[in-house]
Amino acid sequence: HDGSAVNIGSGRLTTFLEIIEIFCSFAGYCPQVKPLLEKPVGVHARYADMHYAQELLGWKPRISLQEGLRRVYETAVKKYA
Repeated sequence: HDGSAVNIGSGRLTTFLEIIEIFCSFAGYCPQVKPLLEKPVGVHARYADMHYAQELLGWKPRISLQEGLRRVYETAVKKYA
């Protein structure tokens, strides 16, 4: 391995608002999310290109983004609630 980063993810473009909405569905609470218009425009979504992980490791996702985030949420609730 040459030390290059290996991305893992769902393989599809995901907005930060979509992630917030998924966590809100678990919590049963969804605050109103407003953009800060006086701030510089930043990145609104991310995409993990998994070609390298698939080629190098034969890796592909076995669970959905929603299931992965549900596991993160439940772990955080157990640890911090």
